[in-house]
Parts: sequence; structure tokens; C-alpha cells
Amino acid sequence: MRLVACGAKACWERYSPKIEVASFAFHIAAGSSLISSQIDTNVCRVTLQCSRRFGRAQSIHELARQKHWAYRRKKLPNWRCGLQQVNAYESGVTQAVDPFGGSDYVEAKTDELEKAALQLIEEIEERGGVIPCIEEGWQQNLIQQSAYEYQLEIENETRIIVGQNKFQENTSGQDPVFSIDDKVERDQVARLKAFRDKRNAGKASEMRGKLHQAAQEGSNLVPHIYNCVVAQVTLGEIVESLTSVYGRFRGQ
Repeated sequence: MRLVACGAKACWERYSPKIEVASFAFHIAAGSSLISSQIDTNVCRVTLQCSRRFGRAQSIHELARQKHWAYRRKKLPNWRCGLQQVNAYESGVTQAVDPFGGSDYVEAKTDELEKAALQLIEEIEERGGVIPCIEEGWQQNLIQQSAYEYQLEIENETRIIVGQNKFQENTSGQDPVFSIDDKVERDQVARLKAFRDKRNAGKASEMRGKLHQAAQEGSNLVPHIYNCVVAQVTLGEIVESLTSVYGRFRGQ
């Protein structure tokens, strides 16, 4: 939470927003930690991820035990819901706002993380800002390097992943992979066509035109995007209107 407050302070100091009240929140999702073998061990991993509530996370996307590689529509939503209910009503997590506040270890790790984050922010500024960094692929390279190092640790067994590089078991009886019928795509295409047929085509076209013009002029796009939504312009059409002006980003 301290990092969120730090980010909010930096925004106020550097950009001087005109609004008097602004809220900052953070959401957490971590599907990369789940494994495709011995998927039942993912139950424990997701439960441990719920401890991030102690860091005052306002939203945690609790991934299903096999969702990162195969999603079973009927069973897993109930499993995820049950996990959240147990955490909410049986763990006692709601009885204290910051149960680890003041812990020497937690505070030291927070200091370490905050220092590293601020160093990254400073480096981004030295490189000319976020946009130039994106254009040269700097952030993407950091992510790729981190993923590479993580995988090396697993292969070298300096990082133990139960069921993947240690304590493997025979998983021949594993749940089957869920596959989506092609009929789903055909039904969605039909629904989209029906939606477009029922809307006011002239109004939708007019709002798309204004959005396109605003993008060309460099104007504030938010009101125009809102008007497009009210006129039932689809998300794909909104994106198409913007890409016709800005093009699509392609990483180096």
C-alpha cells in the first residue's frame, strides 16, 4: 500500500492534477505461478496468494487451479467462489486492516521493494519517459529477462516448484482439457450482427466520425468514446477508429 501512496504522491507533485479528489487502488493477479502438472497443488498456491490482502490489495483475481492453461466452464467458477468465501468468512482476514503492520521483516522488505521501484521510475525518466521506453522495448526486455531468470532457477532447482521440478507424481488421471465448440464463435457473430442491425446506424456512424476527427486533432478522446458507447458503437469499432489514425504498436 505504501507503493500506491508513493505513486499517488508522485502524480500530485509532478502533474498537478486539477481534480480535488483522486482515488488510487491496486489489483493483483498471478497466473504465472500455477503449473499444468499436479494441478491440485495450485489450490495451495492460490490460497497463499490471497495473503496479499494483508498488503491491503483491494482486488485479487483468484485464478482457478487450471485456468492458466485450460478452463473448465462448469466446475471451476464454483471452486473459485468457494475459495473466496472461505477466505472471507473463515480466515479472519477481515478482522484487521493491517495485521503485519510494524513487523521488522515486512517493513524491511517493503523498504527494499519501494527503493527498487523508485529506481525504475527514475530510470524511465532518464530515458525520456514511458512512451520512448515502450517504443524501444525497454519494459518488455525487463519482463523477458525476469522470466528467463525465473525459468533458469526452476531448471537449476534453485527454485523448487512442487510437482514441476520436485516431488513429481503420476498425473495420468488429470482432468481433461476443456475445448470450446466452434458453434460458440458462430453464435457470437450472429449476436453481434443482430446488435448492429437494431441500433441507430446513423448515430453510431456519426459518433465514430467525431471520434476519428478528435483523434486526428489531438483532442480529449474520453467524451467521444463515451458518446460512442451511448450510441452502441462496439469496442472493436472504437478501436478501429483510433487505429485508423494512430496505427498499431509493434514491438521492436
